Amino acid sequence: MSVILSTNQIAKSFGEGASLFYAVHPASIAIEKGSINVIMGKSGSGKSTLLSMLGGMEQPTKGQLLFQQQNFYQLHDAAQAEIRGHHFGFVFQAYHLIPELSVFDNIILPLMMNKKKFNMSYIKELAEHLGIEQKLTAFPYQLSGGQQQRTAIARAMANDPEIIFADEPTGNLDTKNSQHVIDLLVKLCKEKRRTLVVVTHDENLVEEPDQLFLIEDGVLKTR
Repeated sequence: MSVILSTNQIAKSFGEGASLFYAVHPASIAIEKGSINVIMGKSGSGKSTLLSMLGGMEQPTKGQLLFQQQNFYQLHDAAQAEIRGHHFGFVFQAYHLIPELSVFDNIILPLMMNKKKFNMSYIKELAEHLGIEQKLTAFPYQLSGGQQQRTAIARAMANDPEIIFADEPTGNLDTKNSQHVIDLLVKLCKEKRRTLVVVTHDENLVEEPDQLFLIEDGVLKTR
């Protein structure tokens, strides 16, 4: 495998001098293409802040984020947006589905916003993998929580991104649905040879990830 995403002493801090506070202390990690990576930590540990920096959504205070050897945060805004829109996919705890749109339209929404053509057979394949192929004409209010999150996963993967970033993707689901949804996400990423970075508070959410990190009080450690 080759490294697709890496950081060099990336950090997020607030204030200065005696009032300096690190949400994320300087951290250097390397994520290989096609790997499954878990960042585990309690609420307030800095894990979501770290994921936001890794996903190009939050400017670090210092350090570098390298995507395919490009220094992401030194790129122009348009280039950063192009990478987020075409190479990254995002799944959050909240489903963020548009209630007025069907499941199908929610899935292809990022493609429409990025003016990309969609591959109907690929969208149907995704829906079939995730068990929502019979729900493409339904609306979010007609779905269970697990079905809504699977729709959000399909939306994140609709542009066939190279990296999926998932922030507490099962936080709103019960135990049974949580395991089903995360198993589907991991299986899909492995089959498509896509990289997955998951943030969670649950140590047992993902079985045998390629890399497991623990973050506590903003300090990242490899488990």
